[in-house]
Amino acid sequence: MASTIQVDTIKDIGGNTMLSSNGSGTFTSNLPASVSNTPAFNVKLSSNQDVSSDTTTVVAFNSEQVDTDNAFNTTTYRFIPQTAGKYFIAFTIYALTVSAGNANLQSITANIRKNGSNETQVVQDYNSSFIRQGCATTTSVIDMNGSTDYIDFTASSKAGSGDGRFENHTRANGFLLIG
Repeated sequence: MASTIQVDTIKDIGGNTMLSSNGSGTFTSNLPASVSNTPAFNVKLSSNQDVSSDTTTVVAFNSEQVDTDNAFNTTTYRFIPQTAGKYFIAFTIYALTVSAGNANLQSITANIRKNGSNETQVVQDYNSSFIRQGCATTTSVIDMNGSTDYIDFTASSKAGSGDGRFENHTRANGFLLIG
């Protein structure tokens, strides 16, 4: 046995009309248009980036996989959205020591910065159990004004001896959550 619900208007608890029908199969919707999570970006290093040991360095993201609104600058390595709102931002750094055969990576630090100041920081400290390579990931929801705010990414790789290297697997991405 089939059931049928027939209505000409659906209202929310406040009495606002959400959907209405004229009875001939045509309806009018007052629901919001679909939400777009743009601007959005996904960037990576195109090759390894050598860095000095235990020195915080801007990650030179120069390869875009996604950049919906041309908001990521591959020269300054900054995400500069022109839409105000809250953004979900993620960053994963893969690091090792330049002398990759040695197990002397002591720590990795990853930072997401807004306008040059740390919003988040995560440190992977390997204490006395040094490793050959590792990764660190951090995420944040960051409020952006849509005109002058920017996001960039810094990291450091501390080696027991020699310098560090950010591997080309290193990535960052983000998208608009709420406009």
